Amino acid sequence: MFTYQTNAGAVTAKGVEFELQTVPVSGLNIKGTLALQNANYGSFVFPNPFPRVDTSDPRLVPGTNNLNLIGTQVQQNPRARGSVGVGYDIDLGDRGTVTPFLQEYFSSKFSANDVVYGRDAVSIQPGYHKTDLRVYWLPRNRHYSVQAFVENLENTAVITRVTRGGDNFIQGGYAAPRTAGVKIHLKY
Repeated sequence: MFTYQTNAGAVTAKGVEFELQTVPVSGLNIKGTLALQNANYGSFVFPNPFPRVDTSDPRLVPGTNNLNLIGTQVQQNPRARGSVGVGYDIDLGDRGTVTPFLQEYFSSKFSANDVVYGRDAVSIQPGYHKTDLRVYWLPRNRHYSVQAFVENLENTAVITRVTRGGDNFIQGGYAAPRTAGVKIHLKY
């Protein structure tokens, strides 16, 4: 088995990003991001990793077994993605501060690989959202803090990378599933 990787010839990417951080009332922290992007390949010609598939594919370069992905959306580049986070500091007096924090992430669909054929549609990550919850406790005049968390509350499966190997073998990687725990931070 082998894996073939190459650099794209040219990419055109246009977009805008927005970021907001505000404290509308004492203790209330709101953060948000939004990225809108259109990233497409210019010239990107490479050997067809699936030589036994449909020979009428318009991406095939005539008279060759090469594909040209010109105009195709660049892998791992959703057209829209962003996050919204809200936290509130609760003063406990001598016991410190507790901050519950909710973070929501979202993304439009994207491909985790350049070429998508038949069963390779597993390379497509549908649009998704996921939620992280955290509670921070920062004791007053102490050298430690505690954080309890649940990440990816919905247990959303998010494809991060797909690699195609010889014999049409497809291998994919995913972001972490629902994860919960406690972290203790020490300062000394």
